[in-house]
Amino acid sequence: MQWVGGLGIVAFTLTVATRSGLVTRGLYNSESGGQAFMPSVIATAFQMWKIYAVLTLAAILVILLTGVGLWDAVNLALCGIATGGMSIYATGISHFQNFALEMVLIPIMIAGAVPFRLYYLTYAKRSIKEFFRDRVLWAMILAFAFVSAVLVIDLTISNGIPLSQAFREGLFMAGTAISSTGFQNTEFAGWGIAPILFLGIFMLMGGAQGSTAGGIKIDRIRIMGETLVWWFKRAVLSPKAVVLMRHNGKAVKESHAEALVSKSLLLILCYLLLLAGTLIILLHDPYFASNVAGTIFDVCSCVGNNGASAGMISAIMPDYSKVLLFIVMWAARLEIIPVMILFWGIIRGFGWESVTKGHK
Repeated sequence: MQWVGGLGIVAFTLTVATRSGLVTRGLYNSESGGQAFMPSVIATAFQMWKIYAVLTLAAILVILLTGVGLWDAVNLALCGIATGGMSIYATGISHFQNFALEMVLIPIMIAGAVPFRLYYLTYAKRSIKEFFRDRVLWAMILAFAFVSAVLVIDLTISNGIPLSQAFREGLFMAGTAISSTGFQNTEFAGWGIAPILFLGIFMLMGGAQGSTAGGIKIDRIRIMGETLVWWFKRAVLSPKAVVLMRHNGKAVKESHAEALVSKSLLLILCYLLLLAGTLIILLHDPYFASNVAGTIFDVCSCVGNNGASAGMISAIMPDYSKVLLFIVMWAARLEIIPVMILFWGIIRGFGWESVTKGHK
């Protein structure tokens, strides 16, 4: 179910809905990021599935090399490449106590969070140059390195965790946060509030557009960073100076830049409002108020579609919160805007009233 949900549901919906003419393609780009490989919807879906299957098979073979059995390797690969993170064991990845497995899962998780466009271009051009040129991929790698370094240093110096354990937990949890997967090799025993909240912030970011990852998407974070640099240059330089915004190494017209920024900013604000609204509701409850840091972490995990938990989201939490967080995870996975369009369409009747009036 998780493997299919990683890519297949959106590919299926995109194909059937667009061909039937019931909805527009733009409403179903949450998984593909709106980046088509080919002009045809069916051809795009077919290429996505081929890439997905090859990546999954490769993941199974690599996991088998760590000494894990075939049944476990298949389940781990299905959930790893789908950046889902569920496990057939209650203790998750900790069940295996296998350092090699954890290190192998990091690139598998990141592989699922990479834009599938890169895989297709590599296959079509028979060259891996696209991977080395892609700035989003480099941004993911740098973010992973940064989060890993901060966690290892903080856990070792501030929390007194042995270096080997801090390296193991910090590296793996950085990979699960950046890829939006949710695999977990620690219960955060010994972790302070600071590293937990730090990791929670990066859980919101998620992977890249056009991948199976959830979250805000690193592409939008990168665009906002480029925008801040652009605005700063415009403010510092002479008013007569012409300052062009650059994206992916290319100059962008001011009108296009403002449109690009406004869309990214709108989605980021929607995610932050969803996070803030959920926290305001939950922290009124004594159950969640008893551990504010853990609640913030778990809600960040829900909004970022990650799945790692500090223990607050569990079977024993109040029933109303289960319904609330189900809605939050669903809305965040569809990137909020399509959900708003859906409810607005239900209220307004999807425009059928105006259509029938026009016929009259």
